[in-house]
Amino acid sequence: MHIHISMHTSPRNSSPSHLVSCVAKEFDSERNDPNEESILSTTQSQFLLVQMDSQPEPVSYICGDCGMENTLKPGDVIQCRECGYRILYKKRTRRIVQYEAR
Repeated sequence: MHIHISMHTSPRNSSPSHLVSCVAKEFDSERNDPNEESILSTTQSQFLLVQMDSQPEPVSYICGDCGMENTLKPGDVIQCRECGYRILYKKRTRRIVQYEAR
């Protein structure tokens, strides 16, 4: 299911979060399949992927004591599963990150 949205450039209520909330309200009222992914496109060639009922991705951490790799999801206890140490370091991801420095 594709929905086409025209974006008007009004100074009031034109923030992306406002647009997403308006689209989500309209989309929820027309939604038939709860697991369907939809692509919403605007007239200004901007694309927004709305994914319904998505699971949060687990993140890998390294234990500060034993060095064991631990995979945690949101809401899990921050503690090494091997030794019980409570200081974990986030493992570096393969995603490319670029920062602008002055």
